[in-house]
Amino acid sequence: MAITPTILTGDAATAATQGILANRRKVDMRDKIFLLEPSATPLTVLLNKMGRGVAKSPRHEWLEAAATPTVDTLTATYTAAEVTIAPANPTYFPINSVFRHQSTGEVALVTANNGTTMTVTRGYGGTSAAIWATGSSVTILGGAAREGATAETSRMAKKVRQYNFTQIFRDPFGGSATLQASDLYGGEFLAEETLERGIEHAKYIELAMFFGERNADSSVAGTWDDEATPRRTMGGIDEFISTNTTNFGGNGATLLEIYDWAASVFRYGSDTRFWFMAMLESSGLSNLATSSLEVVPTDKSFGINISRLITPHGVFNVVAHKLFEGDTYSTYGYALDMKYLEYVYLQGRDTKLYTNIQTNDTDGQKNEYLTECTLLRQFEEAHGRSIGI
Repeated sequence: MAITPTILTGDAATAATQGILANRRKVDMRDKIFLLEPSATPLTVLLNKMGRGVAKSPRHEWLEAAATPTVDTLTATYTAAEVTIAPANPTYFPINSVFRHQSTGEVALVTANNGTTMTVTRGYGGTSAAIWATGSSVTILGGAAREGATAETSRMAKKVRQYNFTQIFRDPFGGSATLQASDLYGGEFLAEETLERGIEHAKYIELAMFFGERNADSSVAGTWDDEATPRRTMGGIDEFISTNTTNFGGNGATLLEIYDWAASVFRYGSDTRFWFMAMLESSGLSNLATSSLEVVPTDKSFGINISRLITPHGVFNVVAHKLFEGDTYSTYGYALDMKYLEYVYLQGRDTKLYTNIQTNDTDGQKNEYLTECTLLRQFEEAHGRSIGI
């Protein structure tokens, strides 16, 4: 059926009489949502203030390149006379580089390297050749080229492609026209529900960023323009961290044990970590390190309660997380280098409140919060997980 146009005079505006339908209006309330109850979603709050990015595809990708290691181990025992050596990672050693065996102090020069074994000159520089034990460590001291020599073969650390999926979070809510016309304690229904659902929406995003599992599930796909539309979920912090995990046993850690763990957590990255931990764990830490914790003024922490624990290796900004609950996560904590994390939303799909999404014949109103976002997670070695403080 042909549509008979309605001609309006004057400039378009948001009022229905000026040509803009109510269900076309979008209200961007992201800051209001995340700051309404910042202590409930501290990671999301901090990422929105410290690191935000825009994705152009539901599969968001980035490249990482780890630094070339300077320490390796030996895979066998060698006498003082042996010159054919097999370290765990031969490619770490350039030809004409020198390395020092840590326990004996002996220095050796690499004269050949086929990628599996190396030929070395033992007792280099006046050091004494000695027995090298299996599993012992060596420190690579870099190249030592002859004067006027030609350049060696080029070397580089290969880039690694990483990715995460954007996840669509939808939280609809609404009420009948009769309910909205009724006097209620606590104020108008949709106004109150808008605030409450905004907080809940942010909590779901927060929990996914910590405990989500990366997946693209096509088994439940619907169709859109004759193309499969899988359900995508983002991978979170817990899935990401595979090293620097310490279980303190739940019997009360000591400060020395925490400092030992901090040594590995702060090995890479910046000198500051945000240590998000369950409420019970933060209580245990407070009892353990009362004299060592400093309270950070809330005006400097975006409304989040933060205590600062200074260790010989770096500074922990300790945040008690209200959503770490249950028989397992109530004992967890995550020390995160915020430099290597980023909240990423699909372009045009950052958190918005869509109003009047109900069908045209509905006697009421339905609104919806919608976000399509993911978490950029870089350099797993720069983060840590604690259990059972």
